[in-house]
Amino acid sequence: MPSTKGYKTLGGSGVYFALSSSLFGPTGLVSIMGTDLTPTQEQLLKTRLNCEGVEQAEGLTFHYVSEYDETLSIRTPLLTELNTYGDWIPKVPDSYKNRKLNYIGNVHPAHQLSILDQLDHPEFTVIDTIKLWMDTAMAELMDVISKVKGVIVNDVEIRRLADEPNLIKAAHKLLDLGPDFVVVKRGEHGATLFTDTVTFPTVAYPVENVVDPTGAGDAFGGGFIGHLSRVDQITEQTMKEAVLYGNILGSFAIEGYGIERLEALTQDEIEERYQDYRKLTSIRISS
Repeated sequence: MPSTKGYKTLGGSGVYFALSSSLFGPTGLVSIMGTDLTPTQEQLLKTRLNCEGVEQAEGLTFHYVSEYDETLSIRTPLLTELNTYGDWIPKVPDSYKNRKLNYIGNVHPAHQLSILDQLDHPEFTVIDTIKLWMDTAMAELMDVISKVKGVIVNDVEIRRLADEPNLIKAAHKLLDLGPDFVVVKRGEHGATLFTDTVTFPTVAYPVENVVDPTGAGDAFGGGFIGHLSRVDQITEQTMKEAVLYGNILGSFAIEGYGIERLEALTQDEIEERYQDYRKLTSIRISS
């Protein structure tokens, strides 16, 4: 039975995403932190990321506590402390505003709208969200969805967003709101890319020793955007590849506690697992 636990480990949607994305190319982060991070944690962020958009305020960083069941598939929130995040107003540095690709994590929809406005609604922006904002700010969230290129959510969230139990129908209801694509994350069952003309289901990379599933979905987003950042043109093919890389980054994230696997991960390891993944999921039919 899994028994790993920790206390005040560095994490958060932005950190998991940005560390994953930074393995593919330069990545900037917009966020806020308190004065409670250790020098090692601060140095990690500053070494791996462009932190021009990261504010530091006196006090404690956003703090979240949860526990998983023995299958590591059901998470129960135990404590949420907003701390410095509670009064935060996102500020996008000028140097970020001409970025080709932008990923807005699961912050309040009002913050997502503020960031979109500061970015002047760039061509390729993807958002993630969580059930909390569906319960407390659904109208604002729907406004955000109508203004972005893509949405990445899990299977529970999309059913809630679309008020539709069938994932395919739910995805197309979201597409009708304006996005060009929707990616539905399904944990150990992989992820599916939806556009108006494409349904691309994938399986998860098999991981035998799962340590901590926290942040796997955000690592998926980092792999997805990270791959797209290094291609010459975003096409149906490169989007499919991006989903595969998303699965790969998620598979690495769950192999360690917190961000420890992402800290040590290399591009060579990613490409090696990607090639292995392609072999595992390909079928040759002999006549």
